[in-house]
Amino acid sequence: MSIFVHIGYPKSASSTLQKQLFQKHPNINYFGLYPTKNLGKDTSEIDREARFLTDKNLKLFYKELVSAPNDQYDHQKALRLFKTSIEKSLDSSKTNLLSHERFSSALFGHRNIEEKAKRLKSIIPDAKIIIIIRNQLAIIKSQYRDWPFHPFDMRKGKPVTIKKWIKICTTHDQEIGYFSALKYDHTLEVYADLFGIENIHVLCMESLAKNKKGFARNISELLQINFEATEMLLESAHENKAISWKMNLFRQWSRRTNLFNKTGRFLNPDLKRKVLSYLGTGTGKELSYDQKSLELLKNTFSSSNQILLEKWHVPVDKYQYLL
Repeated sequence: MSIFVHIGYPKSASSTLQKQLFQKHPNINYFGLYPTKNLGKDTSEIDREARFLTDKNLKLFYKELVSAPNDQYDHQKALRLFKTSIEKSLDSSKTNLLSHERFSSALFGHRNIEEKAKRLKSIIPDAKIIIIIRNQLAIIKSQYRDWPFHPFDMRKGKPVTIKKWIKICTTHDQEIGYFSALKYDHTLEVYADLFGIENIHVLCMESLAKNKKGFARNISELLQINFEATEMLLESAHENKAISWKMNLFRQWSRRTNLFNKTGRFLNPDLKRKVLSYLGTGTGKELSYDQKSLELLKNTFSSSNQILLEKWHVPVDKYQYLL
């Protein structure tokens, strides 16, 4: 019985696919992440019956695989959680699908992508892997827009400019790991070595934005699910739209001064909600790269993208990836 695993990438339509396609498609038996809250704008609908929201063992299974440090990872525990939450509910009449973008993330989970891939292999040795990639120029902007803070500690660090953010990620890639994770050819090689090249499937997020019907057809053929249902579900689906520039300015001011954290508990709850609601309205600020940052990014990613084009036949040239 086939099991597909969608491993991300973060900021590459993961929330849209998880919430609007994987959870809803009648031909999919879904065991993946179900997002309920992002920094950006989501639809208000939440399926409270989603497995991820009702089965605490499923959450623990993913936490073990994508977040546990090496010295705390427990293979037997992960295997037990898999058997409890997934194996007993596999359905041979549907496409069984897992999904969690932290398998490919270096920022908010275990930083070692190879280690996470090995953990997955040890639990589901015959998995078929789905990877959605995105132009690094766009994915970095999107990640920075959500977390414009020092990349060594984006949860608590002080705000930095995108120019400095890129410089830090480049200079300290060995410690941070974010830019290494965006060298997509390396991730593909890691998973191909473990699961076999025939079981690795790559799609570009850009095709979802620019040719939704074509993307729907490709992912339907891959997952062996009904195309018409896929097309309908993706027709107007868009989760986690960009955080507003007003909210970002507020977040950066709050981190610098810490005033809101100190005084927020004294504010009337309704007033606080109204303030945050207002700050969340509007669009995200347009970001741009200076020439030096562009050169750094090209030097970092062009070789990897060339391998994607030549070896993996991913049409990165069509979507203006750095080459």
